[in-house]
Amino acid sequence: MNANVQTVPAAKTADRFEMLDLLRGIAALAVLIYHSDNFLGIQLLPNAYLAVDLFFMLSGFVIAHNYDPKIGSGMTLKEFMLHRGIRLFPCYWLALAIGVTLGSARLIRDQGYADGLGLTIAALCNLIMLPSLAPLYGEWTLFPFNGASWSLMYELVVNIAYWLLYRLLNAFNLIAILVSSAVALVVIAVHVGSVDIGMRAGEELLAAPRVIFSFFAGLALRRYAHDYFRIRLGNIGNVVAVLVLIATFRFSDVFGSRVVGECVAILATFPLLLLNVSNTVPGPRMAQICRLAGNTSYPVYILQTPLMLFVAAVPQLLFHEKGMHWGPMFGVVEIAFIVVVAWWVDAYVELPARRSLKRYLLPRK
Repeated sequence: MNANVQTVPAAKTADRFEMLDLLRGIAALAVLIYHSDNFLGIQLLPNAYLAVDLFFMLSGFVIAHNYDPKIGSGMTLKEFMLHRGIRLFPCYWLALAIGVTLGSARLIRDQGYADGLGLTIAALCNLIMLPSLAPLYGEWTLFPFNGASWSLMYELVVNIAYWLLYRLLNAFNLIAILVSSAVALVVIAVHVGSVDIGMRAGEELLAAPRVIFSFFAGLALRRYAHDYFRIRLGNIGNVVAVLVLIATFRFSDVFGSRVVGECVAILATFPLLLLNVSNTVPGPRMAQICRLAGNTSYPVYILQTPLMLFVAAVPQLLFHEKGMHWGPMFGVVEIAFIVVVAWWVDAYVELPARRSLKRYLLPRK
């Protein structure tokens, strides 16, 4: 390993950051509320798309924590991606199966015919977490069956970049990556009018700085800041961190400009939140809540769009009426339903699937 590359020592990797789990869970719930505005009749968290940037930052932090020692000890790219695939694909495939079934039916109903070729190509490409390589009903859509999948594609790409660049990621190079990606992020956000890009066709390269900065900022925070700049604000600090996170998702123009607010959140607020809560060890009961929030966060995030299709279809099939006409309570029920299903999927589908995949795909030591 390059002597100038400071990585996370193996002795440190047994830790679990429960408060980061809590932030991840809150962020996933915020995205769900953001996407439920039609059911609720109001947009409660207009800036919750910034949760994606927080997810990437959390990912960089945790991956540096867990995989720096392993890659430094010789973990191959194949082994690394097997671990990442086992973590991401079981729930992703379940969401895709629901999305293909319900999404195709909805598209066929709305368009009046079946675009067989477009639907098939989109499903096959999305199966391996690639964007569709053909237009669907005359329009290019990256992930027509589950829009949230775009961020997982970028997650895998930046994971590969991390492994390939591992031996080059010293402090100087990390600073260069962070500064250049931050500048590019700000320039693109000003040009486009928002950092909320990446999910639509044609935005793939524009979203790269957004992904690169957040992921490698998380990595840099774990390597160079977590053990040396400890912010210990205790339980009050944790409460403040949660409130600041929710406020970031709620108030999009607090600085008088949407773009300024977004950039402040990504470049300053989120890194400070991570430094604060990552150094906090909650009590046993709070730790259980944090772990539950963290474990459920991924199913909540990736299952929400397909499950929304299901929730929307039920009143139309049973009562020939749209559920949103029943008022905000329908949105509350929809959110609660998705959270409960996500918890069940994590406990009884995803975790058993991951254990089985690890047993059959990973080398025994």
